[in-house]
Amino acid sequence: MSSESKNAASITEADIGTYAFEIDDYSSKIRNIGVGGFVRSDTFTVGGLDWAIRFYPNGIHEGSKQFVITTLELMSSNAEARALCPQTR
Repeated sequence: MSSESKNAASITEADIGTYAFEIDDYSSKIRNIGVGGFVRSDTFTVGGLDWAIRFYPNGIHEGSKQFVITTLELMSSNAEARALCPQTR
């Protein structure tokens, strides 16, 4: 087996889901949480796996502190998955 074959990934199953993450009280406490600080959504299920959204209002590190960043976090233990979050405007 070539090294190319060993590293190739294949999708055996795909699921699509949506989740609305609303922050009700976006006060200065959350808005100024600091670099690396985040708010986590409730856990939700897509494709039989549990996920959560992390919302960083002041970026993840100093180089991103001028940006609002969201990430998708796999909450299911002992699971491996890949996720794609399309950009919307």
